[in-house]
This record gives sequence, C-alpha cells and structure tokens, in this order.
Amino acid sequence: MCVLPRSAATMGADRVPTLSTYRKESEHIEHWGYRAREAMWRPSAKDNVMLHNVKTHLDDREMHAYVLTALEKGIPSKFGPSYFKDSLTVPGHWSARAKDTMRDAAIRAGLVQSTDPP
Repeated sequence: MCVLPRSAATMGADRVPTLSTYRKESEHIEHWGYRAREAMWRPSAKDNVMLHNVKTHLDDREMHAYVLTALEKGIPSKFGPSYFKDSLTVPGHWSARAKDTMRDAAIRAGLVQSTDPP
C-alpha cells in the first residue's frame, strides 16, 4: 500500500476506510481498506466477514489491558508492563492546538506520561 501525502484541504472522504475482511472461521485479514470494500462485491464474498468502524468501538483501557496480556504471553517475564509504552497517534492534518488537547487528555487519562516524548 502506498500512502501519498495530502494537504489538509484535500483530506476527507477519499481517505482509506477502516475496513477489513476475514474469511469465516479465520483470524487472518484477507483484505484491508479499499480492497476490503472491493472484495465484498465478488461472488466469493459469501465466505468473508467485513469489519468496519472498529476504532470507534474500542475502549482504550480494555485495549491496553488486552495488549499487555497478549504481550506477556509471548514475551519473556523479564519485560514487565513498565517496559512497554503506549503510542498515541492523531491525524497529521490536525492543528497543533488539537494535538496538544489530545495529548493533555491522554495524560489525564493515564495513557501516557507528561515526560513521554510528544
């Protein structure tokens, strides 16, 4: 996938959609973004499940706990939860003020520390 830079004025409906398709009874992504939408129009789509708008349904604290649990299962015990850092990303076209507001909210929520790099 190639991501092309866009100015803030051109950001909008043409952004890559948050879509992914899976084959029924599988945990592996078959297609993502525009290709997921196209795949659902094919006759073979009867064997697929499409997920959409996943990010809007995520609970940050539940996601954090899930990721830590998954990491602990696959990483040696010498790496505790304090070894890992969350990374908060925002759209590149957001203003500096919006980014600062999001960072302040993440600090208050305990997702990142004020000493973490911006």
